[in-house]
Amino acid sequence: MTLVQLFVTAFKKPADLYEGRKKSGGKVFLYLLILSLILALPVIRQVVHVFNLVQDDMQKIAKEMPEFKIENNQLTTEKEEDGFIYQTDYMVFSFDPQNKRTPEDIRKDLSGNVIGVGLLKNEVVFAIADENIIASQLQVNPMILTYDRFDSQQLNKSYFENLATSNRSTRYVSGVTFLVLLIPVLANFVFSLLIVTMISHFFTGARLMNLTFGESFKLVVFASTMPVFITAAIDFAFQSVSSNFVIILVTYVLYRQIIMQQRFKDHLKK
Repeated sequence: MTLVQLFVTAFKKPADLYEGRKKSGGKVFLYLLILSLILALPVIRQVVHVFNLVQDDMQKIAKEMPEFKIENNQLTTEKEEDGFIYQTDYMVFSFDPQNKRTPEDIRKDLSGNVIGVGLLKNEVVFAIADENIIASQLQVNPMILTYDRFDSQQLNKSYFENLATSNRSTRYVSGVTFLVLLIPVLANFVFSLLIVTMISHFFTGARLMNLTFGESFKLVVFASTMPVFITAAIDFAFQSVSSNFVIILVTYVLYRQIIMQQRFKDHLKK
């Protein structure tokens, strides 16, 4: 079977996926990437949607910003400014040249799908509420970037005014989001499939059929196709973090069906 045929079989008759064990490691990895992309789509869509809304807010924020620049990797203003906090339904923006707030303060302000952005004295902060679907894919929350990681000549009020009106910003954020989120999604997905493989390989009689652990993993990958789409559909519909439990449980059930059917076929041949 080709990868396309295996994909179709995963929905029409998952128990016939036994041929997937013969696929090369490269093709299985490609299939893994495709499934990981499907899992990441709800998160990516939400990020782009939120960014479009935030872009409207940024126009208002840019108007309130005083003139500022980055000197010696610190946020400085031309006048003694106390800073300000701008809050909308989707974002809490903190401008704090006086160093009164911390990254943790910004994160604690958040709930639901609200994101936090802060220009603090010594760093830029991005934070997401713990219950947000995006937070589950981030390795660090809040994310802290010191000013030496930016072009100090470009980071000023004009930059934010351009950011608020540029369509290129949306495309850039979409591309970066895709790359940043796909890697942890892939890693988490592979980890879940390894758990399924370890359980399935030793408790479904796969070893009695002389299947190697690698072959069992390949079968698990193809068996996870339907669970991945179910999980993605849940995330699209409810915008909430779905547990890996769905993927692990349903994939295990389908893998067991594959093994049981093949053992039955082998028995008939005898």
